[in-house]
Amino acid sequence: MTATTAQTGDRLRDLAAGQLSSVEICAGADGQALGLEQAGFAHQGMVERDADACQTLRRNRGAQWPIIRADLAEVDGRAFAHADLLSAGVPCPPFSVAGKQLGSQDERDLFPHTLRLIEQASPRAVLLENVPGLAARRFDGYRTRVLEQLHFLGVSDLVGPDACQRTRRAPAAPTVRAGGDQTALGGPVQLA
Repeated sequence: MTATTAQTGDRLRDLAAGQLSSVEICAGADGQALGLEQAGFAHQGMVERDADACQTLRRNRGAQWPIIRADLAEVDGRAFAHADLLSAGVPCPPFSVAGKQLGSQDERDLFPHTLRLIEQASPRAVLLENVPGLAARRFDGYRTRVLEQLHFLGVSDLVGPDACQRTRRAPAAPTVRAGGDQTALGGPVQLA
């Protein structure tokens, strides 16, 4: 058995035992977090700025989940160093067809902060979700820059609109970070 196979076996046993850790940013009212909990993840932190969403999180799982009410700009990802999973429901208004689709010009675009947190936390896996509008041609350049930053941070096996178009298959797994070897960005993430 190779070291990689042994490590994979260890991680699968951890999953079966419910021992994988996660941190969720832009947690909202906990829909994604509940699914991850049911999949065996133990949340190290739930970061959300909206007071009403935090209240819902506290009512539903406040005793089990560390709920952090904060603006992502103020969060230091090193507090979640080496979580197994960083998941994010990054706000969709900058990309939604129901909005103005301002992309990086919209103050609610939190992809730069999300990428910074991925760099700081160095999770083993990353799960990002957003609206179909992000896959629109008008955001091709932006999406490419996000994917390039993810690749630079060691995230591989990307699954999403671009990957699905290339492979013509449905998403089968979350985005996975390549193990161990990390490279720092050396500055703020710039996507504009």
